[in-house]
Amino acid sequence: MVISVALVVDDDPHMRRLLSEALREGGICVLEAKSGREALKLTQTAVPHFIVTDIEMPDVDGLELCRRLRKLTATCNVPIIIVSGAAADNT
Repeated sequence: MVISVALVVDDDPHMRRLLSEALREGGICVLEAKSGREALKLTQTAVPHFIVTDIEMPDVDGLELCRRLRKLTATCNVPIIIVSGAAADNT
């Protein structure tokens, strides 16, 4: 039996917990990182099957995280889902 491993990256603890719980309910093993920098460090020792990352983070944002992960042999083909907790401006 193969268990999928996801990496959830979000600086907002509430969003990180929400995403992680939803994935766990689907039977997925979840690793968590509270920053892009932490995610990069984590992927040096554990390569997830896919990554869910916030786009807006203070140190290494989601787009920069994607750029850096694509340059690494271990993570260059890992699917990445970018999410945002920011509400759209409808005015």
